[in-house]
Parts: sequence; structure tokens; C-alpha cells
Amino acid sequence: MKKVFALIIVVMFIDITAYAWSTKTYTTDSDFMAIERENIDINGTGENAKLVIQRNWQDETGVTYPSARHSAALAYDVSGSSAMLFGGRDAGNNALQDFWIYEVVGNKWSQVGAMGTGVRYGHKVVSMGSGQYLFFGGQNNTGDTFNDTWIYNRNTNVWARQNFAIEPSSRAYFSMSYVQSTNKVYLFGGVSGPQLFGDFWVYDVTNGSWSYIISASTPSARYAHGMCYDSNSNVLIVFGGRSNTVGGKTSDLWVYSFGLANWSNIPQPSVERPSPVSDFVFEYMSSIDKCILFGGSSSIYEYFTYLYSYENNEWLTADYPVNPSARDKSAGFVYNGYLPFIFGGDTGNASNETFKYILKSSGTFTVTVTTAVFTSKVWRKILTNFAGIYSSSTTIRFQTAHSDDGISFDAFRGPDGSVSSYYNGAGPHNIWNGHWDRNYLRVKGEMLSYILPKTPELPELKIVYNIRPRPPQLVYPENYDRINAQRPVFVWEKGVDDDHDYPLTYRMQISNNSSFSTPYIDQNFIAENSTAVVSQLCPSNLNEGLWYYRIYSQDNSTSAWSDAYSFTVDTTPPNNITELSARTGNENGSIDLSWISPGDDRNTGEIVNGSFIVRYSSTGPINTEIAWQNTMNESIQPLSVLSNKASANSVFNLQDETTYYFAVKIRDRAGNTSTLSSLSPRAFTNARPSVNLLEPDNYGVFSKVKEISWGYQDQNEGDSVSVSVSLSTDSGVSYGVLITSGLPDKTTCYFWNTRKVSNGTNYKIKVIVTDWRGLPGEAVSLSTFTIFNTNEPPELTLITPNGFEIISGTMNVTWQLTDVNSADTHIISVYLSSNNGAGFLKMVELPGNTTFYLIDSALLKNGTNYLIRINASENNTSEKYESMDISNNEFSVDNNNEFPYAFSLTHPADGCYVSVLKLYLAWENKGDPNSGDNINYTIYLATDSVFTTALIINTDQSNYLFPSGIISEGKEYYWKVKAYDQLGYERYAQKVFNFKVLERSKAVSEDQKVSGEITGGLPAGGYLYISKIAANESLSMQKMAANTAGDRLLKTITQDVYRPVVMDVNETVLHPAGIILNMAFLYNDDDSDNYYDGTNVPVEKLRIACLDEEKSKWKFSEDRQSVDYAQKKITAQFIFLEPVAVFGVNIPNKLLGNLNVFPNPFNAGTENIKIRYVLNKDSAVDIRIFTLIGELVRHWHFDPGLDGKSTGVINGCLNEIQWDGKNGNDALVSNGMYLCIIKAANGSEKQQESINIGVIK
Repeated sequence: MKKVFALIIVVMFIDITAYAWSTKTYTTDSDFMAIERENIDINGTGENAKLVIQRNWQDETGVTYPSARHSAALAYDVSGSSAMLFGGRDAGNNALQDFWIYEVVGNKWSQVGAMGTGVRYGHKVVSMGSGQYLFFGGQNNTGDTFNDTWIYNRNTNVWARQNFAIEPSSRAYFSMSYVQSTNKVYLFGGVSGPQLFGDFWVYDVTNGSWSYIISASTPSARYAHGMCYDSNSNVLIVFGGRSNTVGGKTSDLWVYSFGLANWSNIPQPSVERPSPVSDFVFEYMSSIDKCILFGGSSSIYEYFTYLYSYENNEWLTADYPVNPSARDKSAGFVYNGYLPFIFGGDTGNASNETFKYILKSSGTFTVTVTTAVFTSKVWRKILTNFAGIYSSSTTIRFQTAHSDDGISFDAFRGPDGSVSSYYNGAGPHNIWNGHWDRNYLRVKGEMLSYILPKTPELPELKIVYNIRPRPPQLVYPENYDRINAQRPVFVWEKGVDDDHDYPLTYRMQISNNSSFSTPYIDQNFIAENSTAVVSQLCPSNLNEGLWYYRIYSQDNSTSAWSDAYSFTVDTTPPNNITELSARTGNENGSIDLSWISPGDDRNTGEIVNGSFIVRYSSTGPINTEIAWQNTMNESIQPLSVLSNKASANSVFNLQDETTYYFAVKIRDRAGNTSTLSSLSPRAFTNARPSVNLLEPDNYGVFSKVKEISWGYQDQNEGDSVSVSVSLSTDSGVSYGVLITSGLPDKTTCYFWNTRKVSNGTNYKIKVIVTDWRGLPGEAVSLSTFTIFNTNEPPELTLITPNGFEIISGTMNVTWQLTDVNSADTHIISVYLSSNNGAGFLKMVELPGNTTFYLIDSALLKNGTNYLIRINASENNTSEKYESMDISNNEFSVDNNNEFPYAFSLTHPADGCYVSVLKLYLAWENKGDPNSGDNINYTIYLATDSVFTTALIINTDQSNYLFPSGIISEGKEYYWKVKAYDQLGYERYAQKVFNFKVLERSKAVSEDQKVSGEITGGLPAGGYLYISKIAANESLSMQKMAANTAGDRLLKTITQDVYRPVVMDVNETVLHPAGIILNMAFLYNDDDSDNYYDGTNVPVEKLRIACLDEEKSKWKFSEDRQSVDYAQKKITAQFIFLEPVAVFGVNIPNKLLGNLNVFPNPFNAGTENIKIRYVLNKDSAVDIRIFTLIGELVRHWHFDPGLDGKSTGVINGCLNEIQWDGKNGNDALVSNGMYLCIIKAANGSEKQQESINIGVIK
């Protein structure tokens, strides 16, 4: 069962055992994940989780990393903030030769190359600072041990073998440490075959010499042990290892004191200490003055982590539940004295994982607690009943802070409210009362360790709190209510308690003043029942008048008071109504009533939010209470009125033409009702007018104008009427045609134009007479009649546009159509012509009652010669008469025409030089603000800036290519361009450009970066031209790219390649002989730091190279190239026309240099290795390949000047041979390392270079 660390928040008013409390518990790993933590880890899972100070291994294995290995050497250089990994042994127990650099910041591994030592494992390397590393000993694949000493310079990537008369014997699995204060490297122990060593050596970095150290007592001979330098105590510490070659392990610890110049055996504690172990990582952490030990081999692979303090002679377990898997023979280092790293190792198989060990002395966690709602506040009290898992070296303490919005918190404080105090150790702790009644509580815990890696452990965190109930909501009486009960039942909703502390009890106060200073009734501990609300009968009578009441809820703490409601006790009814009258209403089926209202209490007081009750009958008066009770028709409506004031109301939805009797009662807001009104008046509802149709009322045939006449009567005297006349075309089934309406009172005839309807039979007339209340009476023809009128053509007149208008924006086309036969229907068609009537386009077809049509002229092209035509045709007659009208004259569309958009000239650039061939002009096509406008251009070309005599060229394109013969070489030209639309609105380019045409012997690339001049060999009629070409233009270019990738002589600066050619005036390529071509490249150095921008290539290393397309290789001019730093230009001379480019070139300053092999290692039998070297003079070349024990494998000899093998030029010439991995007998060589030696000789000048080659199959 977990021990509990609890933060319990309570309020102590009632017995705390009576109600439940709310608890927020953090006990599982998922719970702890919700807590904000800094330098705090979660140890364990589920219910076994606990918080501890961070002390864990983290997997840092990235994307790119060395191959799996063990028995490698790893050394950290403080000056470079990086570590170097050297060699090792892979999963197949093959020794390795590669070495890598690890950048801690960025967690990045990068391979540097192959060690100059050959393959090696079980060796040691230490950093001597400033990029210098000391390498010693180890074994190879055949088990041979070595005693060679090498110094590797990381800055120059050079391996240098050191030779000594006195040095340690061959060995592996020894220990080696660098001591900065003495600038010396110390070596102890090791193994070679069956022999174990216990000797102690020192390498003097300053003097470059080994010497043997003699001591009175020394550790026993051993290997696979650990040694590190404790800079605080100025001692070397040796621990563990193998004491014999059959696997015996030790766990003794020896210390070499530089002050005493002697070894001492340090007795080990009998309790917490590592078991006998070997092949572990053992490094010193200066930040905590302890040595860290990880992994190794006892009888099994180990994964334990220990920290050792020499000062206290104390081992402390520093394990973490998630350690790297068990392993031995890992390599390790400590970053800047505080951050240990390990790489690889043997887990039963070689590993390539990278881990770092995080160790913190303190950490904090923060948790924020709140309630679900903020309408009720939370009171808190902190209590801890958990002593903690502490030791004398660890502790835990707390502070608290509060907030009302969960965003802005006050400062963390201790029990006295100060920011400097803490709740220390076990509780209980009474929380500072300044946090009470706040919505949020934030608790910060701080875990401290005084002796690493010890840590306090927190398995459970509880935050317990009690929330006040919320105030109840009052239900009855409502606020400002008037009631007529002196002992009312008070009703309120049950209180809400977010702790679910149910049932609650309540306290009710009733007072005749709003301050409740002396409550009339104060009743406490009112219990709940099973209903949704709480009801409580008033314990005593309340007098008439104004009262106040309020309620609060309570568990073991009280809520705030509810809102105080006021109510009035009123038991006095109003008097009855004595003056009640009724008359016909203003609406059909309505009667208007009026009376003089009494007061709220009898005849006094204003009636507010009362009501009146109307009952009515069509059978007789309602003048007794019995008649009132027997009358079912009732209307109840609200009433607010001053006493003795007139009131009026209407009763609706009554039967028309009916007499009704009425009675009224008044009820005040408290529910007190008056007696029956003293009168029961009567009134008659509205009646329909009666109508008599006089003409037409018989059969007949009518045309043109016909008189319609009628007569009418209304029973309601004084009612005014309005008249409408409708026509039926289907013998009276429906009357859908309105002839007229709204004829005034007393109108009895109407003259009707029969041509407004179609000729036909089965017509009938209906006359409707409607009184002012909307009640209609009607009469219809007794028989049908016929309409016949002669049909006549329509007349159509176009109004606008009718000629000479200038239209912009929306064009309103209007016309007038008349037809004496009003019932005829028509179709209107609108046509538009943009060519003075030569052709018309139908724009739209409209119904005949339309008199206009809007055309958006922005959709039309600006221009003249526009006409409009309107056609009208009947579509409901047999004659189908038509009419047409057309604009008298043309009109124009000028839709706010604007000038073409501003534009600029683009090619050639202003003031530049151009070649006479393939010359074209280009400019921006920005278009015109008026959509649909056609833009054309005029080019002006002249030899003077004022264009005295100009060549004028018209085009609808935004570029123009000059044909041959137009442009003359050696001249300067000026040019400008004009853009214009069809209405003549024009705009010139923003600037006049000029260009200078080169003579035919000169050329410049379009991007102006490359220029050339032929100073000899140019044929008559030939022109130099330079073009930029694609890097993959030809197979030769593709091969060249592959060859360049492996050429250490060349550094690609840019992918731009240029081809110079000679053409005739028809652009036919010529191939002249004896060409002398001067080429110039402009280089980028905007910051004038004499480096090509974006690279680390010095300008002095830039060279122009020419592509040998037959060999797919770059070559350089035999003459020296020059750099013009002022103009930032490189120049060179060539005697051939081939593609050229600029490179960064590592120009050798000796006869032989830049030796490079790739791929290395290579798979003999399936691929060749390329051996490349650079000569600056033709030389005799000898190339030999040896085994590492000196046996000759292969030999080549080349006399001076052999192309690609022994040629040299002053700028350096790349040569190459390929080796297929076979010896002189044409047999494949074995896997392993081989030494390649190249010698070059030119007269007395000689040079030799060597490099290692790896062979794998």
C-alpha cells in the first residue's frame, strides 16, 4: 500500500465526519504526467509510480551514427566541445579503422575518415586539447597487439606516427588518462596474449617522450579495468578489471597520489559497492567530484550505474529503472565535467546506441487545483500525514499561491504568508489564511538532494478540499410579489453542493426591513425532502404590508445568503364596476367596452399587474352571480390602472350580426376579486352590406367602353364603404381579373374599357361592396356576355440611346410600347450592333410590359459605331403584329477608358554589352485596366538618345528578335517602347534603355557574368557567341559531374556552365582552328572579404576550367590565370572552344599532391578504386601497393607526359589510375588494409605520397 502525501483542504465549522470531502489524488504515472515538473522524473508505472529527482539515462541515438561496435576508443576535447570515436570491433569481431566526431550540441555524429593506424580495437585515445589526440596500442584482426604511438591533429586531419627509443610494450585493454595540470598522459596495465601488465607509464606531451614510473607499491597486473583522474584530489583512481586471462575479476581500488608519487590500495566499504567487474565505463565528473561507473562484465553483462566519491570513499547506486541494456566494452566520456555519455558496447551483439546520463541535485513540481464552478468559494487547509521517504541527505518542502482567474497567481508563500518561508517536511500544515476563499490554489513542491545520487521519493499526492454549498434559488413568493395569504408556503430550489454533501439544511429569515436587523422569523436547520424543491409553511401569520425573506444552504459550512426577495401581503379586494357600457367594435366580430375602474383596495390605490374578467352571452343579461357562474364565454386580460380612471377594452371573435350582453369583475395582483359589475349592457356586432348588380345583368355583346352600375344598403348606420369590380372569364367559376377597386363611398357606376381584355365569351361581372370594418357584400351577373374588339398593330418607340451619346458604366436602353388592345401581350427583343448596323447581336428577350434594359458597358469594348434595335411582337393574337425601332445615329462606348498599365523594359539590361547574334528586345506585358482592350506596341530604335532617326517596329507581342543585318556591330543603340489601346490611349515604358553591340570578336553571356574575346584565329564572317548551358545537356556533361564529385582538387562553386562558339551571320556553328580565346568570369564577393560568397573558397583559389568533352574531365589553361580584385573578375586564355566554368582549385605547391582514393574501402571483384593525384609538371610516376607487412602487391610505371597518368601543368593537372583489387598475378587480394605509395620525379625534383586502401569482399 502506498504511503500518502496529502494536501487536505477543509473548513472546520461542523463535525468534519458528517460530510464527504472532495479529493484530487495523484498516484499513478498518468496522474503525475499532468503535474508540471522541472528536473523531476516519474519512477515506476501504475500504482507503483513515484516522483524522484531526475537521474536517468537518455537514449540520444540519432539518424546518422557509427556502425555497431565495441572495444572502441572515445575521447572528449573541451576546446572543440566534441568527442572523437576511434575504431573498435564490429558484430563479426572484425577490427575497424573508421573514426567519427560527435557534436554534443546538436547530437550529431559525422564520419571523418579512416585512421592512419590501420584497423584497431582495445586501444586507447586521449585528448590533449586544441584538437590534438594521443593514440596508443590495441589489436588487429589477427590478434596482434601494438605499441605504436600516433598523434592525430583534428585541425589538419593528419595522422603522425611517433617513434621512441623507450616506450611501453605492445598491449591492449589498458587504461590511459590525460592530466592537464602536468600536460602528461598516464598509462597503466593491459594485456598481450597470455601476458598481463602492471607497469605504469607517462607520456610527456611537451617533450614528446615516454618514461616508466617506478613506485614502491603498485596495483596487481590487470587489464579491462578502469582509470580516471580526480582533479579535485589530484589523484589517479584505478578500479576492477581482469586479474588473469581466464576471466578472473577484481573489485579492488587503487589511488596514485601525485603529491606522494605513490600508489595506495583503498579498502572498500562492505555494503554498497560494485561486484568484481571488468570492461566497464569509468569516468570522472568534476561538477560533483565523483567517478561514474556503468555496465561491464561480472559473470554476466551488467547494466548497473555507480557513483564513487574518493573524498568520502563511498559508492552510491545510481541506477534508474530504464537503464541502457546490460553490456560491456562500451566507450564513454564526460561533457564539460557534468554530463556523461556512452556509445556502443557488447550486449551479446555489438551496439551503436548513444546514451547520456542526466543527474540533478534538485527539482520542483507544481500542481494547480480548482473547483468545477466558481460561484462558490473553496476554503483550504494543508495537512501532511506522510513523513516522506527521506534520508539525512534529502528533503522536501512546499509553498502555495492563489489566483481568482487561473492566470494571474500571487507569489508562492509559506505558512506565515512570506515568500521566504516554506512548509518543511511532514505536516500537518495550516495554510496561510490569505489563500482562503480563492478559486485556484497552486502548490509547489521542491525536492532536494545534498548527496548525489540520493533522492527523496513521493509516491502519492492528495489535495482534499471542501466547497461551500451554493445559495438556493428562491421560487415563491417571487420578488416584489403581492399575495393574499397571511401564512404563505415559502418555496425554494434545493442548494447545490459540489462536494455532494447531501442532504443539506437551510436557514430562513423573514423581516419587515431589508437589513434583516431584527428578523420577525429566523428558522434554522430546515430539512430537505424527496421533492425537487424545499417547501416551508410560514410558522406564524404575517400582517398586511411589505415583507422580506432570504435563505442560505449549509453542510458543515454555510453558503452565502440568497438574494433577498420582497413581497406584500394584501387581503382587501377592489370594489365592483358601476359604470359599464358596450358598443359595436371597430373590427368585425368585436364589441368595445368601457368603464370606470375602482382602486386596488376597495376604491383606493393603483391596480398594478391586476386583471379584469369579462363574461358575455347572446341569450340575456348577466346581472346575478348565478348568471355569471352559468356563462361560459370568458375573456381574462391584464390590467394596470389608477383608481377611478376610465378603462376600455374590446371583445373579439364574436358572431357577426348578433346582440351580446356583458358583465365585468376586477382582480388585483394578490388575487383578490371584486363582486359583479352593477350593469350588464348589450351591443350589436357588424352586418354585411347588401348589393344589387344592375348592368350588365343579361346576355349581350360589348365593345370599347361599357357602363357597369349597381346599388347597395348597410344595416350599421353611418358605415362608409368602398367598391371593387372583378371580371370572370370562365362563366363565374372564378373572378381573377380586377377591373377596378377602391371606388369611394356612394359610388354606383363605372365606365369600363373592354379592350383591356381579350375578345371572348363566358364573361361575368362581380361587384363587391366592403364596409370600413372589412365586411364585404357582393352581387354577380345573372348571365354571361361577350367581348369583341377589332385588333390593331402595336406602336414601338426607342427612346435611349438614339445617337451621338457617349456611353460609360451602365447603359439604360429605354423604349415605349403602346397597343390600343390592352389585352394583347408582347415579346420585346433588344439587339446590339458594334459595326454600324452591319450585324446585330440579340442581347435579351423580355416580356412586353418591360420598358427598359440595363447593359454593363464595361463588358463591351470601348469604341464607336454602336447601334441599338428594339423589336416588339404580339404573342397572343392570330395576327402576330410586330413593330421595330432603331437608333437614329451611332453612339460610342467609352467605359472610363484608361491608359495601359505602366511597364518596364527588361532585356537587354540598361547600359549592358550585347552580342550582335541572337539579339532580342523584351519588356513587361502589364496589360490594360480596361478588360478586353487590345494592347499593341511600337518599338523605337535609334543610335542617339533623342531618336532623331529611328527604326520603328510595330508588334502585338512583348518581345522582338532582330533578324540578321539589322543591328551593326560596334555601335551604341537607344530604344524605347510605346503601348497603346484601340482608342489611342498610349503609355511609354518608364525609362529609355541603351545597349552597346560588341564587335564580332567579342561576346558576353546573357546574364553578363561571362565575357570573351578572340584575339587570334577568328575567320572572316565569324562571330563569337557565349551561351549558358544545362549541366546535364550531354552524356559528356553527366560523366563530368560524376568525375568532379570525387575530385578533391576541385570545389564546385556554381552549377553554371557556359559554351563559347563561333557562328556565321546565319547562326551556323563554325569550327575554326588556331583560336586564341580570352575568357573572363565575374565572381560574387559582395562583402569584399576575398571569399566567394556562400563558400569558404578564397578568391585567390578561383580558376576557370575548360571541359575536355572526349574525356569528360575539366582541364585548366597551361598559362597562369589572373584575378582582378577591383573588378572582381578572373581571366584565362584558351586555345580551344569548349564549355567553361569556374571552380575553387586546391592548387598544389609541390610536384605531387592531392592524393585521393575512392571509394575507400572498396569491394574488390565488383568495383574498381580510383587513385587520383595532381602533378604540376610532367613527371615519371611509380605507383606501388603493399600489404601492411611490406609485401609488394601491384606496381605501375608511367614515363613523363603520358596523358592522364603523368602529365602536369602549372595550375595542376589531375591524373588517375584504377585498381581492380588484383595482384600482379591477376588474383584478387584478401580483405584488409593496404598501403599505396606514389613517387613522382622531374629531373632532380622528387616527391612521394602514401595513403591506406581498404579492401572488403
